[in-house]
Amino acid sequence: MAGISNNSKDAIGKIVEQLFDRMGHSLLGNIPAFRNKKTILFTSNPIMTLAHLFMQGLGAYRTLPKEEEAMKNMLSTAHDYLEALKSRTKARLTESVDSYVQEARARGETPSETEIKNRIIGALGKAKNDMRTIAEAESTKARNLGKAMNIARVGASLGVSDPNVFFVMIKDKSTCDECKRLHLAEDGVTPRVWKMSQLGFSYHKKGEPNPKVCGLHPHCRCTLTLLSPGFGFKNGIVSFIHEGYDEYAAQHGEAA
Repeated sequence: MAGISNNSKDAIGKIVEQLFDRMGHSLLGNIPAFRNKKTILFTSNPIMTLAHLFMQGLGAYRTLPKEEEAMKNMLSTAHDYLEALKSRTKARLTESVDSYVQEARARGETPSETEIKNRIIGALGKAKNDMRTIAEAESTKARNLGKAMNIARVGASLGVSDPNVFFVMIKDKSTCDECKRLHLAEDGVTPRVWKMSQLGFSYHKKGEPNPKVCGLHPHCRCTLTLLSPGFGFKNGIVSFIHEGYDEYAAQHGEAA
């Protein structure tokens, strides 16, 4: 039994393309993949692309070559996520509408335009939710990656090749156990100090032994922060201890 025509499949494809072009522009900005596409965005909120968030975290007006490369790789990865989601959405929506039309015709019925529209609306709604999840995760990654590059800059200026870092936490009822486990010392008050080289740059999996630059989970509110030489913690608050003091060494039972 015949399903939808090739023209109908093309029309569905264009609907999906337009949706993802709009979302892609708002998240990624005018990257080469969108440079020749005309897309109009209507919004009352400032558009904060991943590049904007990266530069905010970096805290610099100019990027070094390695920082620019890191930003390009981040944008490329986010674009790949969107392309994969777009392909899945297009395939699922086309299959959903095509199978419905075939089933209706097999029953001797005329396919309902309302049912077809509902299937399209449902699929696009799910795509928007999936896109929101990607945007939230990639935004956290962009901001924290910029912050990590900034810490590397400051560390280099201090003559420190592997800086001490910790994560500032928001402690409330929403704070998760995974953040507490990796970001706090055993007393539950003092931030746990890590070497920058110990942090991972991939997405975190629950139970892994080290924290990740891009956050431990979606909506992670913990902020990567440099701990300068000579500084440590008193009652969980960053404080100057004495010249040459090393909080990382102190927490690990080494000479400080």
